[in-house]
Amino acid sequence: MKTVAPRPGLLERLAAPRLVSEVDAQQTQVVRLPGFLNVAEQQELHKAAARVHAEAGAHFGLAEGNWRTTFFNQRLPALLPDLWERLVLAMRRADAEHWQVLDEQREMLSLRSAEYHVILPTGGLPIEKHLDYGSLITIDLMLSSTSDFEGGRFQTLEADGHSQEHTFERGDALIFLSHKYHCVSPGVQGWIHTQVLQGHRSIRLRHACASCSI
Repeated sequence: MKTVAPRPGLLERLAAPRLVSEVDAQQTQVVRLPGFLNVAEQQELHKAAARVHAEAGAHFGLAEGNWRTTFFNQRLPALLPDLWERLVLAMRRADAEHWQVLDEQREMLSLRSAEYHVILPTGGLPIEKHLDYGSLITIDLMLSSTSDFEGGRFQTLEADGHSQEHTFERGDALIFLSHKYHCVSPGVQGWIHTQVLQGHRSIRLRHACASCSI
């Protein structure tokens, strides 16, 4: 007698991440938005990061503390609501134009994490197959001029096995599927400031009901 697995309940289906596979993510492109942030918005991010850092401190990661992270997370929409709306819109537009992983009618893009990174001299993220596991879409924002540092280049591992270096200038945004492998070349000389946001999908509920099918 064939056993039929029970249908997942509503809460289980809402919690299910339905992530893009690593194999599929490698086939996709990185979307660059040159000059996405103006100077005022960059300054707002620096000031907000300093405020959060003063309240909660920062985490030192990787070898010898050469990578410092301040976790904004849900403070970002609260502190910079207008910028947050622009960021979400940019991610949704990139998805609609290039990947179509979100159902525009049924799903929203919700914030999973927001991180302000300071890459110190000799720092980097030399992990060729690093990915933002558990997230759907990532947007990276460059807050430093490339003339202020050497090294620290943003790269992705492409489907054919080669490492692709991406142009990433001050004010630019890079948007990509979170399970696409990416890294930052080591040997940084100077300091790099970046902002990284990761979004995941959530269900858009049109009404509340005792039992409904999604």
